[in-house]
Amino acid sequence: MRIAICDDIQEQCEEIKTIWERSVDCNFAYEVQIFLSAEELLQSYAQGERYDLLVLDIKMHEVNGMDAAREIRRIDSDVRIIFLTAYDQYMREAFDVSAMHYLDKPVDVNKLTMLFRQVIKTYQEAHYTLYLSVINTNGMEETVRILASEIIYFESYNRKVNVHLTDREIYTSKTKISQLEQELRSRNFVRIHMSFLVNIKYMRRVNRLQTVLKYQEREYTLPVSRKQKDLVEQAFLDYRTGDYNL
Repeated sequence: MRIAICDDIQEQCEEIKTIWERSVDCNFAYEVQIFLSAEELLQSYAQGERYDLLVLDIKMHEVNGMDAAREIRRIDSDVRIIFLTAYDQYMREAFDVSAMHYLDKPVDVNKLTMLFRQVIKTYQEAHYTLYLSVINTNGMEETVRILASEIIYFESYNRKVNVHLTDREIYTSKTKISQLEQELRSRNFVRIHMSFLVNIKYMRRVNRLQTVLKYQEREYTLPVSRKQKDLVEQAFLDYRTGDYNL
């Protein structure tokens, strides 16, 4: 897991790094990168670097943390963002960039520790590996290994399930969609319809009885049943605010 901490005060960065290090288990692999300006962080993104979590101060010289978050959101819709600031007037803007949380300075160690552990749990769930029996091109069944994070959605059709992946490949399995729902319910998947089980990570909006999933330039519009509508809307909101399955 890759974490970026951005604050123009070195001591603050070191403090946040220490809290992170005390929040993780000894067997959890991670890398922490410290940036002393938003410009440095944006340059890192421009060079192709990506992170799983950003911890951003807002009030910094030149480019502030909020403006940096807006720029980053244009190219990275998945990174979790936690804002740390002594100024509360930016709280409303934090929602515009789908920030996970907004904490006041001085930092409450217990609250930040709790947030870090939530992020870690979500990250581990997203990297869950599914072993699935699928039908190969010869019509025979074989077991494949799929990262849950690479599954966009499952579609149940004619007593089989089609598995739609980020690399455009589609597997077909005889596994029941209800069985897959049971296994993946706590791993950021939600049943939107009796025929569809989707990865909330790729949900971009829920409109009435439809949801739109997006991966890169591809969009998928899928039906949401009336029965599942409230659950789907709440799951989508919880995921975007960092509370889903925590």
